[in-house]
Amino acid sequence: MKYLRKIGKYIIYIEYLTYSICLINIIFIIFFNEYMPSFFRNPIFLLTILILLIAIPLLKRRLK
Repeated sequence: MKYLRKIGKYIIYIEYLTYSICLINIIFIIFFNEYMPSFFRNPIFLLTILILLIAIPLLKRRLK
């Protein structure tokens, strides 16, 4: 049971990191579109972020 709390703590950090990357991506799209890094334009990167945004809350719900 102690390990599940540790995993939950790390999932929260991963969730915050994912939200931060998403916010940075939105800011780049709105204001600095021509200066956007190439990995932000990569569709696989955006798909991975989208999957994380869907999967992390589901994992958190399972751990509770």
